[in-house]
Amino acid sequence: MSDSSRRNFDTLQCGRGLAALAVVCFHANLTLGLPKYFGKDPAHIFLSGFSGIYYFFVLSGTVILLSHWDQVGLVHNPTGFYLKRFKRIYLPLWGALLFLIPVLADRISALDIFLAFSALPAVRENVLAVEWTLRHEVLFYVVFGIFLWRPIAGSVVLTGWITSSLLVPFFQFSFPWSFILSPLHFLFAAGMAGAVAIKRRIGPPIATTLVGAGFFASTWTIQAGGISLPSTVWPILYGTGAAFLIVGLARLETVRALPIPRFFRALGDASYSLYLVHFPVVSLCAKLAKYLVPFPQYVLLLIIFSTIVLVSIACGFAFHFLIERPVLRLRYFVASTAAK
Repeated sequence: MSDSSRRNFDTLQCGRGLAALAVVCFHANLTLGLPKYFGKDPAHIFLSGFSGIYYFFVLSGTVILLSHWDQVGLVHNPTGFYLKRFKRIYLPLWGALLFLIPVLADRISALDIFLAFSALPAVRENVLAVEWTLRHEVLFYVVFGIFLWRPIAGSVVLTGWITSSLLVPFFQFSFPWSFILSPLHFLFAAGMAGAVAIKRRIGPPIATTLVGAGFFASTWTIQAGGISLPSTVWPILYGTGAAFLIVGLARLETVRALPIPRFFRALGDASYSLYLVHFPVVSLCAKLAKYLVPFPQYVLLLIIFSTIVLVSIACGFAFHFLIERPVLRLRYFVASTAAK
């Protein structure tokens, strides 16, 4: 469809896949560099790969507002929105946890399992290391649902929430306020601002894309180069670059066809699955590599790194096709059957 609030942008999907790949490379590099494995990182440039998470958060704000643009203020009950969004998060998550929890059964408690399945705020991640990001996503959906249902009250809540999150670095908050008012929530607001820019056709597409790409790449290079900045600054820098890049590419796609390789579109489709399963896969592969090649030279270590990334991608696609897609189809089947 031509309307930008409803169409699917291939550039956004491609960006989702590349962001997931950046996080995989970050964790593979970080894990291999741990003293219990090889003690040195094979791909230093991917120390900045954590920024893929920042990109995810910005993209989430953009996509969720674009998807529901025409529904703001017309939703009489936000329950349907919550069910749709939460099931999209929870069903694949539960599929991953059902594989992982039996392996960790002797090291985790009943509370750990409950927090893993519920995605409620947690002090630490004892089951799935990457789940902390999903907890922030769920909180964003809660706040956005209020905005969707009651725009004026929701705008006040959103504004207060984001403003408070930006001020939190100047105060000392303990959990759960440190979670609720995390500076990371600025990224969702940046994404929503990007959705407005896409919808209102604000800014020249090419220039906006170049500014975003340049800003994001410069921040990546600065961080990988070892320049130290306060931890709260990095999300703002990456978030600004990501917002401009997302807006520019989406705007470009509305005016011209962009050649997006099929693999990257597919990687975007499988990005959530890849994100869910990659960390256990990386850990397992690192253990196996250490056992098989205790003292590799740099070139061999780089090959090990590349192999781990490829195995993680393969496992992500396998989980996507064998678990994520079937459970989501089952959800739609159940919903359509109930409607009849």
